[in-house]
Amino acid sequence: MFDVISNVCAKGVAHSARVAMLGELSASIAHEISQPITAITTNASTLERVLQQKNLNLEFANGVSQRLQRDAMRVRDIIQRIRTLAANQEVQFEPVNLDTVVSDTITLLAHELQEHEVALTKSNRVSAPIVIGDRVQLQQVMVNLIMNAIQAMHACPPRNRRVQIELVEADHRLMICVTDSGVGFPDGAASEMFESFRSTKQGGLGLGLAICRSIVEAHGGSLTAGNRLDEPGAVLRVSLPAAPSE
Repeated sequence: MFDVISNVCAKGVAHSARVAMLGELSASIAHEISQPITAITTNASTLERVLQQKNLNLEFANGVSQRLQRDAMRVRDIIQRIRTLAANQEVQFEPVNLDTVVSDTITLLAHELQEHEVALTKSNRVSAPIVIGDRVQLQQVMVNLIMNAIQAMHACPPRNRRVQIELVEADHRLMICVTDSGVGFPDGAASEMFESFRSTKQGGLGLGLAICRSIVEAHGGSLTAGNRLDEPGAVLRVSLPAAPSE
């Protein structure tokens, strides 16, 4: 009975954190949606002018129509992703491509990266980075890790703000390493960042990384933090068991 109550509470806390996270990303979401909507408006005006011409160029009109459909589908996909993140749905463990999760998260945070003048690079050294997990929760973890990296570099000159995401495999486990070029963790403080109600951000509840660790551990993995060895900055590592090969 206690385990059931604990699972329900953990699910509710994770969902509340996702909703709060989406609130913080409202500017990024609006920016991501506004781009295809602007393209739709432009292409609709173009198509209207083309259809009014006496010598109708069907090939050109079809091209404009296809762009309209493409941008409309892009808006639909964005809204669907946001609805999925916001929904309080049951946890669904299924095969998940971690490279896709990382790429979708980078797309979602594109405006945040641009706004804070952060250069992000991604490398994938795994041919089939598949785990068994909940796609929504894993993306929630990635959003938190990248946003923490962005916020850790606010005092750095823009030219030095760099985030690197690496996806590697070792001993039947997949590891996502998120590295920033900030000041790193004070001595002994790295492990404390995963404690509930501990936050370095003014006004923050300090639940983000604690929830991330709980999510990762529920997936049979681990989330660790430390400082870079070669230069200033921090690195957070998510380690998850790779899905069994068929």
